[in-house]
Amino acid sequence: MSEEVDIIKFKLEEVSRKLAEINEQKMAVHPQLVFIDGSFEDLAQELADYLKIGDEIKPLLSENKKDEALKRLVTASITLNSSPEKEFTAAYNLLIYLVLQSPSVNMFLPRICENLSKPITSSPINGPGLALNAISTIFNLLQPDNEVRFNVFQAILRLVKTNGLFELLRPQLKKLEHFLTDWEIDEEDQRKLFVQIAETADDAGEEEYVIFMVERKYAFY
Repeated sequence: MSEEVDIIKFKLEEVSRKLAEINEQKMAVHPQLVFIDGSFEDLAQELADYLKIGDEIKPLLSENKKDEALKRLVTASITLNSSPEKEFTAAYNLLIYLVLQSPSVNMFLPRICENLSKPITSSPINGPGLALNAISTIFNLLQPDNEVRFNVFQAILRLVKTNGLFELLRPQLKKLEHFLTDWEIDEEDQRKLFVQIAETADDAGEEEYVIFMVERKYAFY
């Protein structure tokens, strides 16, 4: 049993390393172009075994019901918030990798972001940073014009605001104009976004950003 657990952990770490390399580039890369040793079925089963739902997933994978298997994995992934800190990132990266291969990816991401917004009980100190890293990985791997990327960015803002991580948001804000062009969101959503950023900056004492975002909001009137 111990050997089986070690193999699963090795696979988690392998996927994590691959995605970390891409994430460091800060570029959206289609996950199908990321080579991971192992088929979707094998990797999904290994993650399911790690989440202790292997028996539920096996028949779904044998019937090629990938989205149903992913649904079970995403639902069970809330338990990752209490997994050992050293395994958290690797396990979430494998989940992200699997989900991003689905044509129904947008169906799964809101639940993952919701789970990541909850406390990481196994790591009270580093938990917020771990969660932000996972959500940022999702954001960076989505295609630039994916409509859900806007919602993932809002999840990043909420996490930053709640945990006082504004410094980690600065690099993304420098690309805000490009994001808005890619997302093609309407004026109302843009105004809401500027308000959300302004409130996050205000909590962090970043007056310059507050003023700039408020000015952007009223530029529509």
